[in-house]
Amino acid sequence: MLLVASPLAHVEVARADNPPRKILTGWLPYYSMKTYLPAVLANADLIQEIMPFWYTLRYDGQTKKPAVVDVYKTANPSVPIDIPLAALRNAGMTIIPTITDGTSEMMLANLISKPVSRKQVVDAILATVASQNYDGVDLDFEGFAFI
Repeated sequence: MLLVASPLAHVEVARADNPPRKILTGWLPYYSMKTYLPAVLANADLIQEIMPFWYTLRYDGQTKKPAVVDVYKTANPSVPIDIPLAALRNAGMTIIPTITDGTSEMMLANLISKPVSRKQVVDAILATVASQNYDGVDLDFEGFAFI
């Protein structure tokens, strides 16, 4: 009689009753949604929150106020924003949009240095978050005070 010890004898097998933890967070860019949205949804079992990279803060010279601009809309004119948002929500993801600094050199630093324009920046951000009932906001204001 021959007895062979296998190194796999005590390996646990993944079971449906023990799904993987949701551990990933990531950006979802406004461009190539036909590629990126299906990839995100295919990995919904691992993704806890998604940060749509769909907005930028700019200064509107006509109104003389900061405004958050929706860059998703111009890049995806045939797919309303409600469609990917519904898919992400149905997948159980927390949605925290990213807003980048699209202002000119030192503009944002100047805007947030004054109480009135700082409130306008905050109000523009809050209006964007409320417009789609987002779960929060990710401000990607890199280098605004140093450029």
